[in-house]
Amino acid sequence: MAGQVKILLAARLPPALARWLQGHSAEAVREVGLREVEDGVIRAHARHTGAVIRTKDEDFAARSRQEQDGQVIVWWRVGNSSNAARPAWLEPRLPGIGQLVG
Repeated sequence: MAGQVKILLAARLPPALARWLQGHSAEAVREVGLREVEDGVIRAHARHTGAVIRTKDEDFAARSRQEQDGQVIVWWRVGNSSNAARPAWLEPRLPGIGQLVG
């Protein structure tokens, strides 16, 4: 990937995924005290910190399209998968994601 991408993982993604994303600044909402807050608070935190939101929830992507605020949302459109399978799915796609958001 060309540069480091700051990533905020939404509530339905495990914090372990943040640790796997070595070479990137990644944190999970539950690690920064935002697990039980409304999406708008998460979006504001991501905007303030310059983070890309990675989520399994369509509502983040839909809101971003509606508001056209330029916030980058990576919508993880993969069915239910194990914590072990997620990195295997994501790893070959990271360079392309980095080019799109970097």
